[in-house]
Amino acid sequence: MRALLALIFCCLAMPVLASEKLVVATCGEKGCVCALSSVTVDEAIVVLGIDPPTGTGEVKLVEYNGQMMWSRLPLREINIVAGGNDECPLRLFPEEEMVPLDGAWVGTATPISSQGCPPRLDALLAPLLKGVGILRQIAWGGSFNPDKMRDQSSEQAVRWSMVTPRSFKGEVANTR
Repeated sequence: MRALLALIFCCLAMPVLASEKLVVATCGEKGCVCALSSVTVDEAIVVLGIDPPTGTGEVKLVEYNGQMMWSRLPLREINIVAGGNDECPLRLFPEEEMVPLDGAWVGTATPISSQGCPPRLDALLAPLLKGVGILRQIAWGGSFNPDKMRDQSSEQAVRWSMVTPRSFKGEVANTR
């Protein structure tokens, strides 16, 4: 009986756990490779700047011929539309992580915090930086580095360090 309850719990918990991360279908003319990404849906929305379609069903990110699009179709249907046959088994541990595509990117500063600075500096900077975006044409070279957002003709004002593969911390050097 305990084994049956554990099996039922696992089956019920799996969709909840899977909904935390984004399902990505990388498709070509002969079908798709479907994988559970380390990126969440919300993170992908921020990066892509495109909202998923409204409706029912789990949202998936589909990459086809270099184009990224959202879909609420089941993986099986996405695979068939892309020329595959039948199911697109979901890989839980993708062989490759998603890499940024070369092209036009917009960088923003959010949220900010300061240490060793005058009190209330964060409160003064927040409204100044709100809505500021930096548009750049970037060739990533297969991996993300926030320093590529700066104007390459200017000095490096921010020193970046990786916190996680998807999160960087920037420090502005004290100039006085």
